[in-house]
Amino acid sequence: MIPEFTDGYFKVSKEHGFLPINEPLIKLPNKYLELQTLIDNLSIYLTNIDIDNIVIHINNLKNYEDMIREETDINLLAALYRCYCFLASGYLLYPSYVSFVKTGEYGPGRDRLPVQVSQPLLYLAGKLDVYPWLEYSYGYSLGNYVKKDSLKGLDVENLNMACHFSGTTDETGFIMCHVDINQHTPNLIGACDNLLENMSISSLEEVVYILQDINRSRRKMWEVSRCSHYNDFRVYIMGIKGNKNIFPNGVVYEPEIEPRYYRGQSGSQDTIIPFLDSFFRVCDHYPQNELTNYLMDMRSYRPAPFRELVEWTDKHCVNLIDDLLEKDVEGKICSLLYQVYRQIYEFRNGHWQFVQKYIMANTAYPVATGGTPITTWLPNQIMATLSSMRIVLNYAERFHNNTPIEWLAYEEEFSNMIKLLEEQSVLLKADKYNANDVFNLNCTYRQSDK
Repeated sequence: MIPEFTDGYFKVSKEHGFLPINEPLIKLPNKYLELQTLIDNLSIYLTNIDIDNIVIHINNLKNYEDMIREETDINLLAALYRCYCFLASGYLLYPSYVSFVKTGEYGPGRDRLPVQVSQPLLYLAGKLDVYPWLEYSYGYSLGNYVKKDSLKGLDVENLNMACHFSGTTDETGFIMCHVDINQHTPNLIGACDNLLENMSISSLEEVVYILQDINRSRRKMWEVSRCSHYNDFRVYIMGIKGNKNIFPNGVVYEPEIEPRYYRGQSGSQDTIIPFLDSFFRVCDHYPQNELTNYLMDMRSYRPAPFRELVEWTDKHCVNLIDDLLEKDVEGKICSLLYQVYRQIYEFRNGHWQFVQKYIMANTAYPVATGGTPITTWLPNQIMATLSSMRIVLNYAERFHNNTPIEWLAYEEEFSNMIKLLEEQSVLLKADKYNANDVFNLNCTYRQSDK
C-alpha cells in the first residue's frame, strides 16, 4: 500500500490527495489586522505604476516575528507563511513589474528584504519545512483557495483566492484551475494504491479515467484565463534562481549579509506528474542533462509529504511496469498502459501549449517563472514520456494481429507526437521564431489541446 504522508497540513491519502486536510484559512485573526489589511490591498499597490505604495506600507509594517513564534495552529502558520510570501514577492518584484509595463522588458527587482518581512518568513518556512519564497502548494495555489459557495465543490468556477497580485479574474482563473485539477488527486492516490495491491485491469482502467478527468480540468485554463493577460501578474511569481536579469545579485534577507537564491512559483512544483512519472517509471527515461537536473531540483520545492511520496514511489514501483506486462496475455494491459502514457503526454503537451500561447507569444524573455529555459524545459520531459510509450508499443507488437485497427491507430498517433516535437525543435533553434508557428503545429499533427 501507498503510505499516508503528512505534516499536519497536507496528508497524502485517498481522502485528501494533494489538497490540504482542511480548507485554507481565508483571513488572519484580528491581532494580525495590520498584516491582513496590507494583504487585502496588495493588488491595488502592486498594479499602480505611478506610486511605490508597497515600499511605504512595508516600511511601516511592524515585525510580528515574536507573536508568530507563539503560534501552534498549523493552519494559521500556513496562512501566515502565504501572506509573507506574497509580501516578499510583491515588494521585491514591483520595480520589475513597473519596468515591464513601461518598456516591455523585465527590469531588476529589489535585492534586499527588510527584517519585518524576512524574519517572520524565515521562521515560518522553517516550521513548515519549505523554502522562504512563494511556492505552489502552501503559497500561491493549493493553500490559497476560497470557495465562493461553501456548499459547492472545487471546480474553478466556484473558487477565488485569499491572496493575489493583480486581483484580476485572469489571475484567479489561472491559479485556481490548478486546485480544480487537484480535486481528482484523492481518487488518483486511491486508484494507484489499488493497482499496487491487485495489479488488475479494472484498477488500471480506473487510473486512465481519473487522468482523463485531470486533463479535462486542466483544459479549463483556456477558458478561465486569457492568454494575453498572463503578464498582468506573471512577474510577481518569478524567482531569484535562474533570473539573473531580475536578481543579478540574489536577495539578502536582512539582517543577513549573504544573498539567497530560490526558484519561483511554477506549475512544475505540482506533484501529480512527478508522482505519475515515478509510479509508471517515466523517470527511467529522463535524459542525463542539465534540464533533468533542474527537474530534480524542483522536487525540493514541495511540502515534505509530497517529497516523501515521490521518494517512496521511486523505490517501491521500480518493477511495476515489468510486472504488469508479464501478466498481459491479450494486449489489454498494453493498451491501458499506452493510454496512461497518452494522458501524461496530454498533460505535458497541453502545458507546453500553454507556454507557447501564454508566455512565448507575449514576451521574448527566455526564462520561466521557475528559472528554467522556456523553449527546452518541457520538451525534455515530453521526450521521456514518449520513450515510455515506445516501450509499450514495442512490447505490444505480438498483439497487433489480434487488434490491428487499435494498434495501427496508436502507432500513427505516436508518430504524429514524435514529428510534432521534432518540427517544433527545428523552429525553436532559429535565431528568431514565431510562437504561433510553433503552436499551430499542434493542429497539423492533431495534438491541439483546445
